[in-house]
Amino acid sequence: MAQPFIAAFDLATATGCADGYPTQQAPRLWSWYLDDAGGFRPARLAYLWRFCSTYFQQQRALDQPVDEVVYELPINIGTIANAMARGSFVTSEDTLATLRGSIGVLEAAAANAGIQTIRGMDIKDARKHVTGQRTFPKGVDAKAMTMRAVVALGWRPENNNESDAAVLWALAAGQASPAAAATTRAVHMDQPTVTIGRKPRDPHRGTLFEEKTK
Repeated sequence: MAQPFIAAFDLATATGCADGYPTQQAPRLWSWYLDDAGGFRPARLAYLWRFCSTYFQQQRALDQPVDEVVYELPINIGTIANAMARGSFVTSEDTLATLRGSIGVLEAAAANAGIQTIRGMDIKDARKHVTGQRTFPKGVDAKAMTMRAVVALGWRPENNNESDAAVLWALAAGQASPAAAATTRAVHMDQPTVTIGRKPRDPHRGTLFEEKTK
């Protein structure tokens, strides 16, 4: 049975992306910077549509069409309601609208490209697959721990969104292939002692997306 080509996305203003076949040595990692389209939310979502559509078309042209799309599930409504009741929910309405709107854009673009498997994944499950821990003690930065674990696998994310996309890809790859599961699982790390900073942006890294925002 042929291996599926999997693409994973951590949807955010700097969207982290990862793709590849389950048993390849490492996923390809890159970012899409939606704020290059400006501060208008509809323009950012339209920019994401262009990125997604171009990417899916290019993969088909390369004879490596995407078979499965996975993305990080947003915070569920129950958790939001409980946090709001405690007065501890600080995410803005605009951020929520952007995140949920981005999911709709990604799903629509994937469906438009003929992709049949499109699903959200809990980032905690993905982190557990790679780090061995679903959650971390208070005061421990889960994103930094994820970054360190991904780097320990020999992969090279340039920011925390790419490392989150990488573990989403790893979990999906492990579910598709036992061999992949064995090579991407449970990299146990101590608490990080360094801060991972964001490298200079390059939204057109590699061979993807020659056109720029006009």
